[in-house]
Amino acid sequence: MVLIKVKWNKILFDNVELDLSQNVIKFKELILNLSGVPIDRQKIMGKGLWTGILKDDFNLSKLNIKEGTTLTLMGTADVVIKPTETIQFIEDLSATEKSQLGVDLVSSGLANLGNTCYLNSTIQCIRHMPEIRELLKQSETMQIEAHDAEALLPICRSLSLTFNKLDTSEVAITPIEFVFAIRRFFPQFSERASNGSFMQQDAEEFYNIVIQNLNNFSERIGVDFKKLLGIQLEEKLTCAETESEAPVVRYEFSSKLICVIQGGVTTTTNIDHLNDGLKLWTDGTTEKFSEILGRNALWNRKTRISRLPKHLCIQFMRFFWKETPDNADHRGLKCKILRPITFPEVLDIYDYVNEELQAALKLNREREDKLVHKLLSSGSNTSSANSMEVEDSGTNNDPELQNAIALSLGEPVETYVPPPWGDNLPANFTGLYEIESIVSHKGRSSDSGHYIGWVRQGPGSDLWWKYDDDKVSQVHTVDIMKLKGGGDHDMSYLAFYRYRDVQVLIPFKSEEDISK
Repeated sequence: MVLIKVKWNKILFDNVELDLSQNVIKFKELILNLSGVPIDRQKIMGKGLWTGILKDDFNLSKLNIKEGTTLTLMGTADVVIKPTETIQFIEDLSATEKSQLGVDLVSSGLANLGNTCYLNSTIQCIRHMPEIRELLKQSETMQIEAHDAEALLPICRSLSLTFNKLDTSEVAITPIEFVFAIRRFFPQFSERASNGSFMQQDAEEFYNIVIQNLNNFSERIGVDFKKLLGIQLEEKLTCAETESEAPVVRYEFSSKLICVIQGGVTTTTNIDHLNDGLKLWTDGTTEKFSEILGRNALWNRKTRISRLPKHLCIQFMRFFWKETPDNADHRGLKCKILRPITFPEVLDIYDYVNEELQAALKLNREREDKLVHKLLSSGSNTSSANSMEVEDSGTNNDPELQNAIALSLGEPVETYVPPPWGDNLPANFTGLYEIESIVSHKGRSSDSGHYIGWVRQGPGSDLWWKYDDDKVSQVHTVDIMKLKGGGDHDMSYLAFYRYRDVQVLIPFKSEEDISK
């Protein structure tokens, strides 16, 4: 008899008594009693003890299992545990009680305080990013010092308090404190028309202001905001006129990617899909001085992402400035491109990252394919042919767990190395981002028209909330995909994507299916 440890997801069972004279089935029955994972779903791995998963015909006494050995268990439990507390229905709770229990009261909207739909729609999208919420909470208890008269803390604090009010209200609220702070510290948002009313503003310009303040606040409290919404870009310039010129590589931080659209001054290429617009933005040419040639020369520009965040913001470049030399005032016009641009529900970022990230993503994709193939070909699960089980394929960045998974796939342990994105994203991230929210615009100019926020109710959900200022309604993913533009309709202007967790779907196989 030895005392061992069994690690299951984030749970560690300590001092588990293992009788080495018993067979594997008896040991799996013990694991069933501890975790609730049925025997036919248990995948038990032992680092350095055996290759792959523990088979039923293994002899435990010959596996060199010693006191304190840690085994890794993978599998999902289906044991229903009897509730120990009285069930209370959500419908019977007050708004405050729902908030305390973590129930998201997403049905609350924001009142329009004079052409503030650009503001309302944008912060509703930001509101549903939990990492941003955690960051903003720290501003609520900080003391406002003299140098904070420059908006940093007042903006973050009023935004956090606005979110708190939305969480505890089932009716629309008036974000007067936040709107007042924005107009006070950034006068461009307090411009008025000739009739005295507040003018419409550009949602993208407002988003830039908010992100800049969040980034500055993060630096003050020692948090790396770039992990959340920041994108580090690697730009490589190579001279197209001589190979003797050394390439120039430089890095810069950006809060968003740009989808270039035909119709502006930058391109005459027709763009119909988001991926085409992104490629046009990341690859191009520029004029730059060449030390070898002693003059300006044409350089090829290649921009790639060198650091990935949890959330990606993509701007559809629908507005551009058009010169009007024939007009009396020569002021020019801000025009809008109405061309329809389709966008994917799931965005593959592989083609837009640098070679280092591509290598890591490729490795993860190959490992995922191997894991899926291994699980599908095992044929050990028996149940309804149409039912599905969701298995965690290793989102934990724990090296021991990743090495255990490598062993189960027949890979040498040394093939696993920490990913270049560190703990920012799951270790097995494959480069897929799922759309989570959109700011749409309807109208002919960024200085007019109307903005609406669209927010997914949860990862993978088909249900979305449509935030039309104080009016909130429920829509489906099919309605979101119609926001591609074309004509005087709501069209995507800012699109937010969230990294997609990697899960392997394992179909249960009946005996009839297996025989086929």
